[in-house]
Amino acid sequence: MKPPSFDKDHTKMTVPFIEHRPANIVGNKMIVKVDLRLKQPNQGDYISPAALHSIEHLLAQYMYRYKADQIIDVSPMGCRTGFYISYLKGTREEPMKIVTALEWALKQSLTPIPTEKNCGNYREHNLEEAKEVIREALRILKSEPTREYWNV
Repeated sequence: MKPPSFDKDHTKMTVPFIEHRPANIVGNKMIVKVDLRLKQPNQGDYISPAALHSIEHLLAQYMYRYKADQIIDVSPMGCRTGFYISYLKGTREEPMKIVTALEWALKQSLTPIPTEKNCGNYREHNLEEAKEVIREALRILKSEPTREYWNV
């Protein structure tokens, strides 16, 4: 068995791409996995490791601040095109609004900057590039609001 994202045709993805997929049922809650693509796969324009790290911190700050009881994980993709976000979805809850999380992240200054006490590689951040990646994704998402896919 392999992750559903491995079966997606990466040559046909249009970014930004947001897809919520049911992943598993635990008790009476569903685990939902979000595929959040911010850069076009296999085109050479990837998110730098420092910006990817900063976006991860920004998204995690938002997710845990507002949905701490639901968030399982916020993970950067190894291909540096986006993130996986896993969360618990109750039977009557709406899917998490990833666009809201991106908007919030864009407004943050990542203050305080992570230190060696709370980050395993605190010297590698690029907040300005991170915000540019988020800005571009939001520009496209807001011009085509139907592109946010809710498959749960």
